[in-house]
Amino acid sequence: MDVIEISDTTFPPGSVIPVRIFGIFALIDQGELDWKVIGLNKHEADLHQIFTMGDLEERYPQRLQAIKKWFKYFKMFEGKPANRIFYDEKTLELDRTLEVINESFNFWKELKEIKRSDKNTEHEKKLVEIAHRYHMIEKLQE
Repeated sequence: MDVIEISDTTFPPGSVIPVRIFGIFALIDQGELDWKVIGLNKHEADLHQIFTMGDLEERYPQRLQAIKKWFKYFKMFEGKPANRIFYDEKTLELDRTLEVINESFNFWKELKEIKRSDKNTEHEKKLVEIAHRYHMIEKLQE
């Protein structure tokens, strides 16, 4: 999961900044699910009174489409196939975004708690079982 901060402000690599989140889209990158959270740094969101996805799209017209297009096609320059964006390339609403973030956090917590057993097969079985309970590719629908 990545947060895509879409303001005009440039931040140094590795910066940690407060953002207001607006939505999420599901990218399939080389067969793997990669959620992209759409956010805007909180200072700019407050300054321009941007509170909803509609506000964001009004302030930055077509920026979201440009970002999706980049994520969809950028690996083609390496000779790889285009990525896919699920849900008819729509950005999902904030309530679904928060569900995905919470689900991903819980998935991470469960993975972190798994103790490596002497047998790798037991460990692998636990990982697979946890993965199937969360938002893995099998659950996605177009």
